[in-house]
Amino acid sequence: MTSKPNGKDENKQLEDAWNKLASRLEEEEMSPKWSAWSMERGNGPKAAHPLKEDVLKGVLQNEIRGERYDMTDHQNQEKQTAVVKKKHHMKKPVKKWLSIATAAAVAGVMIATPLGDKALAAILNQFRMDEVTVVNEGDVMDFFNSVSGGSNSSDFINKHGSFTNAYGPELNNEKLSLQEIEELTGLTAYENDIFNVESYYAFTSQTITMKLNINEVNTTMARLGAKELMPESLDGKPITFHIPATLHQYYHADTDGEELYASLSQQKLPSVEVDPSVSVEEAVKAVLDFPMLPDNLKTAIKSDSILSGKLPMPVFTDGDAEKVEVKEVPVVIVEQDYVSSTGKPVYTATWTQDCVLFNLSGDSLFDSKDKLLAQVEEMITE
Repeated sequence: MTSKPNGKDENKQLEDAWNKLASRLEEEEMSPKWSAWSMERGNGPKAAHPLKEDVLKGVLQNEIRGERYDMTDHQNQEKQTAVVKKKHHMKKPVKKWLSIATAAAVAGVMIATPLGDKALAAILNQFRMDEVTVVNEGDVMDFFNSVSGGSNSSDFINKHGSFTNAYGPELNNEKLSLQEIEELTGLTAYENDIFNVESYYAFTSQTITMKLNINEVNTTMARLGAKELMPESLDGKPITFHIPATLHQYYHADTDGEELYASLSQQKLPSVEVDPSVSVEEAVKAVLDFPMLPDNLKTAIKSDSILSGKLPMPVFTDGDAEKVEVKEVPVVIVEQDYVSSTGKPVYTATWTQDCVLFNLSGDSLFDSKDKLLAQVEEMITE
């Protein structure tokens, strides 16, 4: 069974809402008041440091596209992944699902707050991101550019809260064995005729913490027509996005002069935690009553799965996407807006199974949707 989650009517509704929001936000004053985005990395804590405007926008852009950008150790990161760079032109096969935390942050109060407050709906205030769903990354970036006016993005973000970004221990792919990486990540490498235990690398975990300035949030919401505002109990309380480490396997072969590629990434399900002192019911009510929130987001927030502690796992895409079921497992198939080394479209598949998030890029090996789905069906166990 297939369904198209991003129909024209839904996109038009979302676009109209965001355009309306952008026009009203033009009246908002920008007065940076909260601490700037900071980054921490390594085994020991490092002092937080603010990012300049152009650097911040670059980080946000890279994260939205699912590409990690380490400001403190960029050269080391390049060295770490140099051994697996591909010769043909395509985007990095890095996990786009990492974008959920930063997408929540960069979208400011109207996106960060709804996504954050979905997390407030759970009884235990802790969620795992389970079933995959589609989010258009272009819409997210357009929204952010609209509300920020294309500039002063750091001021806009800092006005409504503070955001910190920390990485787990560095995973040295040149020194660690696969067994050691599996033990550190809690993942098991996949083996079949395509993927083996020789071609792999890993990314460390990431934690993004958001603390909202409720006075500023409520002021903005009120000016945009909200009658129900966010509870004071949320002010300055941490909303934390935990993004586990990732194991990435890749395939490369030269067949009759034609280079074939494919890649597989897996990670434990990301999760969101909210301070237990937050007034859950008030926060959810404020979000659901917010007039600028699109109906599809309201429906997601009201879902029983969220109330039981599960969040939809967004798959960010700038291509054509559809949601299918393979052996009763929801799978998001995306036709990317770039081509492989053979000149054919690149298809990717994302799904969750047994508390693990999988992303398969067919690249030039599985160069049609049918070929990719056949491989996905093989990988999904009963």
